[in-house]
Amino acid sequence: MHTSLVNSTDVPLPTPAPRPAADGDRTGARSPVTGGGHGVLVDCRYARVTGVPSALRAEGTGLMRHDEMIGKVQALAQLPDRGTAERAAHAVVSTLSERLPAGLARHVAAQLPPDMAAAMRETADMSAERDSGTACERFGLTAFAGRIAVRAGTDEDAALRDAAAVMEVLDAALAPELTERMAGALPADIRELLPVGRAAQYTEETG
Repeated sequence: MHTSLVNSTDVPLPTPAPRPAADGDRTGARSPVTGGGHGVLVDCRYARVTGVPSALRAEGTGLMRHDEMIGKVQALAQLPDRGTAERAAHAVVSTLSERLPAGLARHVAAQLPPDMAAAMRETADMSAERDSGTACERFGLTAFAGRIAVRAGTDEDAALRDAAAVMEVLDAALAPELTERMAGALPADIRELLPVGRAAQYTEETG
């Protein structure tokens, strides 16, 4: 039976217990991520039709500061410290850059703070050299999570939760039209990590 990442109500989900710093129980309010058949779970406390909390979405101007972005990633993913959140954010944007066409990845990078932009551009440049300048690598959610896990030094379960948090923050930080372009360039299973992707899937399922 298909399980959507979307919580179809507009009632906030209960706040789960804080995420532990060490290896331990990583359970909580979670829901299966659809697609890929990998069985990895992702925290869905903010996976709602309405997207990210309004306090985040109101700032979607492409001008969010680095410390602000990292702080939001840390809070959403319940990471133990800012250093871990920064590693997670850089791992996600670097892997995202591999999956997007090089030109689009550079456009996204142009709206990010310098450190995150540099990580994304470096990966885009490497992908462009490897793939004749424009093409992107083709992989789905399982490989997406695996590459993030390797870069961040964590497991795939945690990598997917971190990816969901970073994608929420990117949705708030980027200009809406750029987020739409990014969503359109991603396969369905990765696109579901973006609020716009979940909303589109929900519309298809209920329409």
